[in-house]
Amino acid sequence: MAPESPTTLAVSQRRLYVVLPTALLLGYLALGSTPSFIPVVLVLAGLLDIAPRLDKRDLSVACLALSFGGTLARCGPAYTALETPGLSLLLSFAVVAAESGVASLVAVGATKLGRKSSSGWVRLCAFPALWTAWDSLAMTPLGRLGTWTPAQGYGAYAWTLPFMGAPAIDWVAASWAVVLASMLGRPASHPREQNLVDLGLQTNHSDESALLAANAPLGARPNAGPSRLTLALLALAVPSFFYTPATSTTPPPQASTMLTVACILPPKSAGVSDEMRYITESKHYLTTVDLIVWPEGAVRVQTKQEKERMLANVTKMIGIQSHPWVAVSYIEPAGPDAPEKQRNSLTVLNWKQELFTYHKRHLVPGKFLERARNAS
Repeated sequence: MAPESPTTLAVSQRRLYVVLPTALLLGYLALGSTPSFIPVVLVLAGLLDIAPRLDKRDLSVACLALSFGGTLARCGPAYTALETPGLSLLLSFAVVAAESGVASLVAVGATKLGRKSSSGWVRLCAFPALWTAWDSLAMTPLGRLGTWTPAQGYGAYAWTLPFMGAPAIDWVAASWAVVLASMLGRPASHPREQNLVDLGLQTNHSDESALLAANAPLGARPNAGPSRLTLALLALAVPSFFYTPATSTTPPPQASTMLTVACILPPKSAGVSDEMRYITESKHYLTTVDLIVWPEGAVRVQTKQEKERMLANVTKMIGIQSHPWVAVSYIEPAGPDAPEKQRNSLTVLNWKQELFTYHKRHLVPGKFLERARNAS
């Protein structure tokens, strides 16, 4: 393999000087805990634009910059997610880096797929199709938390949610990214063009044009027809002017009261009861959150007296000076009608009152069981 010429290296370095800070900024704006539509579109368009232009090393560096930006955006909630802040931030960076790597692979795969097709619509829809398919997979423990589905800013397309769900928003965001990438695409700056000059290869104008078109981003090539996709996306937004989906009655985040929640999961400790482990861990969040949640079946009680004593200890732990509610989950006897059985229960209380107690009776609500019984 021939070494890169100094001119090509200089072009690549100049490009990285622009790509890296841009990726860092876009990662910060787009990859927070509630991604916005326009920043996500900008990130995807940027990946589509640079994927066919950068080599594997430079593309990896760009993804790392994107990951650093995303980690900074999630720094606040990630800092207190685990007992060790450093480990929490490291895991957050690893998650964002994995997401960025997958996104770049999807962009590269869509570009290669588009090159092999002579159909303009295939080239235009390759990335939206692959991106929506990836985001629709729930094969990881994170589920859709590991995707870049916009959580706000997609008002013109909110009407599609009741019919097609989140994949519709993924497809629209990816399609707008293709349109934007077609505007950003400048195939004449591709380093391979410079390689032709440095190596002294003689090519005619048509050969050079074909090479540049083959390496251009999706939508930037001749006959790709991004204007048609733009018109389709604009037409898709028209129903939002006269149709209001039921989901739009939910108050937007900016008009809602923020509720901070802490999910308690203390480490195992020899000689310490489960009750004391959860109470001790809960004390760390008494002044910083609104709701403290214990996991299902955190503590096991054998009698009504044990349950009352445990709830009294939780009330004492909360104290008058703090304000949070605590959702205490425990396993208790099912009752006098079935003393040999046990049930999962949940009591929500604060320092002065018990809000409610819920007894779990089915793994799923009874109406679903009734429907399944009738169907069989």
